[in-house]
Amino acid sequence: MQMQMQQQERRQKVQQQQTQRRYLCYSRVTAAAAAAAAAAAADAAADADADAAAAAAAGAAAEAAAAATAAAAAAKEISAAAAAAAAAAKAISAAAAATPSKEQQQQQQQQQKQYPLQQQQRLQLLQQQQQLMQRQQQQKLQQQLQQLQQQELQQQHELQQQQQQQQLLLIEEQTLYLVQQKQQQQQQQQQQQSVDRSEETAAAGDK
Repeated sequence: MQMQMQQQERRQKVQQQQTQRRYLCYSRVTAAAAAAAAAAAADAAADADADAAAAAAAGAAAEAAAAATAAAAAAKEISAAAAAAAAAAKAISAAAAATPSKEQQQQQQQQQKQYPLQQQQRLQLLQQQQQLMQRQQQQKLQQQLQQLQQQELQQQHELQQQQQQQQLLLIEEQTLYLVQQKQQQQQQQQQQQSVDRSEETAAAGDK
């Protein structure tokens, strides 16, 4: 793109130089024609030939008019070339503005290189976040399991205590029952012994 712009600039400069050279040539021709006409008019006046002087003056005027016309055409070519140069300069400046510079290209390349890096960093962050979430969930599950285990242990301990209390109550009840039975047996024995003694006493009195 830059090479094409440079070539266009060179071509336009060459065209301007050629047009200026033509304008200079036409202006010189016009000046030479005017000088020749003046010289011819002076010669004719010196010779006192009015017709020749008039003819020379007319020829010089025609040549001067032709030279002036050529000079005007050259001036138009120069203005047209200048306008074309200005348009080309605008186009070049617009193209230069649209075309990224080396620094901009380097920045774009760096950004393009950094973009996959940013994607990788984002993926890594997402993976780390997912890993953290998984760890937190695992920790929560472990805590819940530990709490359940503790609750089960507490329940087992409470059950053991209840069983021990029930066993103690049963032992106490059995002990009381045995004590009561012994007391009743002793009372019965004592009553039987007293009955036996009374009977023996009565039998001895009868004899």
